[in-house]
Amino acid sequence: MRYQQPYGISDPNAGYINGNPAAGIQGSIPPAAAFEQPQRELVNVIQNSDLIPDDGDLQQLLKSIRRQFLNFTTDTSVTANTILCNLTPPLEQYHAGLPLRVVIANTNTGATVINVNGLGPRAVKRTDGSDLHANDVTAGMIANLADTGSVFQLQNPVGAPATTSNTFTVQIPYCADTSLTANQIVAPYSPAITSITEGQFISVKVKNSNTGTVTIQVNALAALPIYRDDGQPLQGGDLLALETILLENHNTYYQIIGLCRSQVLQPPAPKLRGLIASQQGFAATTVPSSVPGGTTVSYPNVQKNNLQTSTFDGSRLVIGAGEDGIWAIYASVHLIQISRDCNYASMSVFVNGQGAAIESSGMIVSGTGNALSATSHLQLNVGDVVTGNVYQQAGITNFTSPDNYTRFSAWLISK
Repeated sequence: MRYQQPYGISDPNAGYINGNPAAGIQGSIPPAAAFEQPQRELVNVIQNSDLIPDDGDLQQLLKSIRRQFLNFTTDTSVTANTILCNLTPPLEQYHAGLPLRVVIANTNTGATVINVNGLGPRAVKRTDGSDLHANDVTAGMIANLADTGSVFQLQNPVGAPATTSNTFTVQIPYCADTSLTANQIVAPYSPAITSITEGQFISVKVKNSNTGTVTIQVNALAALPIYRDDGQPLQGGDLLALETILLENHNTYYQIIGLCRSQVLQPPAPKLRGLIASQQGFAATTVPSSVPGGTTVSYPNVQKNNLQTSTFDGSRLVIGAGEDGIWAIYASVHLIQISRDCNYASMSVFVNGQGAAIESSGMIVSGTGNALSATSHLQLNVGDVVTGNVYQQAGITNFTSPDNYTRFSAWLISK
């Protein structure tokens, strides 16, 4: 239906005007089509919406719009994967945006097409653009379709989305060991296994606990050894009577799946940080008599040092960043023999010039030496300075013995 301009006016878009006799203005004359054609358009909408035009109901156009019956149709196809349907009035061409609701006649098995009013087949696709999967439309369902301009898109597929299956079913033969002898498994599978390939699994319920290396004979096949997953033979106690084990064939042997009892993992020993040093092979330390706080002993023979930030110059340990914590400190000294008695001697661990641990000795008789040591566990902080200090009251200067008995060690044992 097109716009009907006033009667006798050539302009197809001319508007209507009201007459005004007083002003000498003639009103527009409506042509008959201006009355008839809109009515027929409305009646067509009402009738094709499955309603009967009724003078007493002025809401039939509203009801027709609400019903949306004009785009509802029934599939008449007798073949799966092809939808045939007709609209009234007939659809003249496919067009983007056209919605259809179709009662499906046949459940689809794959890619599907639709043909409306003989306009030709048009592909029906999923919303991701893929072909329909089996059972996306099923007999009796109402398929909601929308024309994209090139295909009809199915809005309500029933089938499951396409997936890649990574599930594999593996049948693992099982039997009970019938052997009467420890370390020899006899596995009579039924049906009998006549050949076995690398990677194949078998399971067996062991009859006897093992005392050493183990073999298994599968039906009439040659017996093969069973190894742990590290390639080593089983150890005594790895298998217990009545337990079930899983084995994988490796041509010349079977590998038991999982750790064996002999493979119980022990945590690795902690790698401590610290140092060991002595005076062996270096000059002795001079030890004057009665020096307050004692004399710092030198330990220039560093035998081990894996400290990362702490430093040791042969006599002073300075705690570095990240190595603060609990330290085990040991400092010892071997004093040489002197020609007079020594009233008192001691060995101390000093931290920042203050005594932290001490071992003392009474009188040292003239002509004898003495070895002293001090041990302590200390909370040390970054920047702390640790030394080993010796003190003696002989009245004369003494000396350390530059040997392995004059030694120092320090280990960070806990943060």
